[in-house]
Amino acid sequence: MSNSAIHLLKLSPGDDLKSALTEYCICQQISAATIVSCVGSLSKLHLRLASATKFLQQSSLFEIVSLVGTLSLDGAHLHLSAADDSGVVWGGHLMDGNIIHTTAEIVLMELLDYQFKRVFDVATGYKELLICANES
Repeated sequence: MSNSAIHLLKLSPGDDLKSALTEYCICQQISAATIVSCVGSLSKLHLRLASATKFLQQSSLFEIVSLVGTLSLDGAHLHLSAADDSGVVWGGHLMDGNIIHTTAEIVLMELLDYQFKRVFDVATGYKELLICANES
């Protein structure tokens, strides 16, 4: 079984969700982590849609329905689902510019036995996840 550590974050109004998570990982020197839970609200939504060429940007009130993905010192790969005031859910790749409205309560699990690295993949054109075991 892998060794892990739990990190608890509470973001405040005006914080940028992705930037705050990225900065936290750098500050804490977290080399491999995943999102366990995230609840809260946004006043601005910025997602890259599944086409990888279209973006959604909206200023309104949104409830965070889910946030999933991986984080490391090499970057984050996160997907967000958020519901508007009609219950319509928007989802996609989390970009900078998702601004907290009231709060975001986040639980991260750091995977102490691993390092997540991002390396360019010619097949996809993106930096993709490379999982490395830490040497004991």
